[in-house]
Amino acid sequence: MSRPHRVLLVEDEPIIQMLIEDILESAGIGLADVAETSTMALPLIAAGGFDAAIVDCTLGDGPCEPVIRALAAGRVPFVISSGHSADEIKERFPGACFVTKPFIGAELEAAVQSVLRG
Repeated sequence: MSRPHRVLLVEDEPIIQMLIEDILESAGIGLADVAETSTMALPLIAAGGFDAAIVDCTLGDGPCEPVIRALAAGRVPFVISSGHSADEIKERFPGACFVTKPFIGAELEAAVQSVLRG
């Protein structure tokens, strides 16, 4: 039997963290760790131990670009979760999988499952 997938959550809003944790748990996906800033996320990315990431577009210490670059360099699939417009996300991160806030659980779960499948 294979182990459940594990996801790194990079999100600075505690209520959204809790919501995403519940969605992942309901989907049978484990939470590897949570980071609220790029500064917190980068060492976690370097350490590995997760299969994918969910990244908020704007973090406690600024834009998510350093996190996205580190994930891409490590070939870790990710989902961007953002309140920004879909057009802005498509322009900033061409080809990236994203869900627009507010989202429903099924949307986020489908996005995470999609990136996990490759």
